[in-house]
Amino acid sequence: TSVLSSLPPPRIDARLCSSVLVLQNIAAQQNHRDACFALTAWYLVGSPGVLPQSDTEAYLWAMRAAEAGLTKAMYAAGYFLEVGIGTEPNMQECVPPISPSRSVA
Repeated sequence: TSVLSSLPPPRIDARLCSSVLVLQNIAAQQNHRDACFALTAWYLVGSPGVLPQSDTEAYLWAMRAAEAGLTKAMYAAGYFLEVGIGTEPNMQECVPPISPSRSVA
């Protein structure tokens, strides 16, 4: 066995999680795209006693961050749409068509 497997799991301070979530939520409400995407991760896994797990909220926050132009959020939102995380699967929506006005570098 490895040294890491013999260590107890880390303690998570619910007060610290709550404080971080409050600050990220404030920033997300002001359309800060990284904060929106951070909330995607929080909702995707949840935090016992702090934040309930919600695929729907994870999807909605990923979409908000994607609409704000965050590339990794665009990828996540597309994946959520492809496999149906927090929404019905929708292959037409998960891959946006390339318009003639968009250049591919």
